[in-house]
Parts: sequence; structure tokens; C-alpha cells
Amino acid sequence: MFSRTDIRYNRRAYQPKKDPTYWVPELGKNVTSLKIWMSTQMYADLEALALHSKITVSQYVREIVISRLLGHGTLPKRPEMLESAPLPSAERWERGEDVPMKQVSA
Repeated sequence: MFSRTDIRYNRRAYQPKKDPTYWVPELGKNVTSLKIWMSTQMYADLEALALHSKITVSQYVREIVISRLLGHGTLPKRPEMLESAPLPSAERWERGEDVPMKQVSA
């Protein structure tokens, strides 16, 4: 029989491995691999947005799909997605400095 002095427990606080806001256990695991073709420009744009949000491209795309299918009530928007990233060329153009331009026909 154990006495009260023999009872031991862990006093460390629980540290979740994932951000609980963006990890929805009810959605289950990612159990199906899926590859899609996309243009180099689209991938570069997604990569820039993921980098801006400080997550991987696959996680960024996963969150986009979940939010479009189930809404932002299930998976809220990341605040970083609403912030604009500075564009050096645009800022230089606003100050009246010369920036490289490209003329297009349409």
C-alpha cells in the first residue's frame, strides 16, 4: 500500500507540439498523398506567402484548402496573412527613384 508521501507526479506544464489554434484534431491525420501540377509562378507566389506566414508551403496550402472547404470557423486566418510585406521596388518608386520597368503589349 502506498502512503501520501509515495505519490509522485509531473509538475511541468503541458507543452503542445503544435500551435493549438491551427491544429484541428477533429480533421484527423493527413493520410492521402496528393501531388498536383502548378505553374512555376503560382508555386513561387505560394512560397512567398508561406514564407511570410513562417510556415511550409504544404502547410500553407493545407490551411487554404481547409478554410475554403470548412470556413474560417474551423481554421481561423493567420494574422500574418493580413499584413502586407514591404516591396522594395514599390517603395523606391514612391520616393521617385528609378526602378526597372517592363512594357507589355496587353
